[in-house]
Amino acid sequence: RSFAPKKIMPNYAYTSHHIFGDAKEIQAFYDVLCRVRNHPEGPQRDSEYYGRMSFRHFLEGLCGEVPAIDLRGQICDFSIEGDCVIQMFTESAWSIPSEIQDLIRQRFPSFRILYFMDPDDEGVMATNDVDC
Repeated sequence: RSFAPKKIMPNYAYTSHHIFGDAKEIQAFYDVLCRVRNHPEGPQRDSEYYGRMSFRHFLEGLCGEVPAIDLRGQICDFSIEGDCVIQMFTESAWSIPSEIQDLIRQRFPSFRILYFMDPDDEGVMATNDVDC
């Protein structure tokens, strides 16, 4: 008796991002996130694998086009805290979405992004916050 091999799925990385910077840039970034979440085609986009907050839709809103990078993932949730902090939670394949963080920092130069990736299936976690 033979068994078909299981499909190999990526290990998902769940990452918390603490983004802080200039208040005007924070508000502009928050506005981009809200436009993507409230896009008129949101219900149709939700039928896609990662839904309306997929990295692809987010980068279309942020950059006006989709850059040639790995786009497997989504923004699960976000919130603004005060004038100069955004909390953003993502799900991505294998590791933190560093290319997306780089694009965010290119658009908003005042931003500093601290992240914490939850432990993966092998118990590996990652952060750039030396003070935790």
